[in-house]
Amino acid sequence: MANGVGQRLQIDRETARGLLLANGGGAVALLFALTQILDQPSYDPLTHAMFVGVLVMLFGVALAIAYYHLHRRCLLVHEQHHMNPPKARLFGIALGAPAVCITAAVCMWLSVLTFLGAGSYVAWTGIATLSDLQAPTASARPAAPADAKAKAKAK
Repeated sequence: MANGVGQRLQIDRETARGLLLANGGGAVALLFALTQILDQPSYDPLTHAMFVGVLVMLFGVALAIAYYHLHRRCLLVHEQHHMNPPKARLFGIALGAPAVCITAAVCMWLSVLTFLGAGSYVAWTGIATLSDLQAPTASARPAAPADAKAKAKAK
């Protein structure tokens, strides 16, 4: 039994590290990329999206820290009840684990979703911004020859 608990502890530590690395690394990468485009007005939508992405990923870091803390408390509850803790109840319905364990799992999944959401939002905005920059504008189109304009006006 002790070996299984030790393995679960190691897995939990690696999960927390992975969440911190994903969200923290994503925030650092976005901040680095921001320095490259911050002074270019044509990239304003992407710059805004990157700032939002940094904030969301920082929230993901906070959720990862909360996950690790709450999961340690969850393990303590299991230990105090000899690995058979009381189940949480919601509106009279018994849930599958203690409340602190469920809260830890929610924090973990929300941390994953913040990383995916922020990354997807920045990527989608980046694609849209680049598409807008590459789309031909009215001023970029070649002007019609003068005689074609005259013929169209005569009709």
